[in-house]
This record gives sequence, structure tokens and C-alpha cells, in this order.
Amino acid sequence: MIVEFRRYVENTTKAWIVFAPYIVRGTDVPKRIWKFKNESDFLYGLIVGMIQGDVYKQFRDNYLGRRPDEEESMEIKEIIESHGEEIRDICYMGRHKIP
Repeated sequence: MIVEFRRYVENTTKAWIVFAPYIVRGTDVPKRIWKFKNESDFLYGLIVGMIQGDVYKQFRDNYLGRRPDEEESMEIKEIIESHGEEIRDICYMGRHKIP
């Protein structure tokens, strides 16, 4: 994957982390519709999914004009997952406060 796009993934992930507390506090999760057992797990998956969706769209639309291949997808996931602890803190422990 090109270095410029790696930087984009890193910066996009950090931007979503800044915004994530607003998502966590502003999301009225319809538990009976989605049928999940743990709201924090659901929110973690929601935020990671939003980051991945944003990154994949930019990859296709603005960088290479195609979907990431398997190796590129793994690299994208690894970059996002390297911030997993920060995202979990927001979803599970609420250590990040809205400014």
C-alpha cells in the first residue's frame, strides 16, 4: 500500500477516535432490533466499522480506483486495530470525556 494512503488510514483512525465519544454518548442503540448482548461490544464494532467504511471508500474513490486487495485490506485492518485499546476505552470504560 502506498505510504500516502497509510498516513491517511492513520489520520482517519485518529480523527474517528476524537469523534467516537460523541457517537457512544449520542447513540440510542436499539437492543431488541439488533439483538446484541453487550452494548459496549456493539459500539466497538460500530465505530471500527465506520472507520473501515470511510477508509475503504477513500481507497476506491480517491486513491487507486479499486477495492483494496487481500493484503491491502489486512494492512488497513492492522492500522485500525493498532488503535483498538483507545477505541475500547471509549466504548467500555468511558475514560475519554467529551470536551
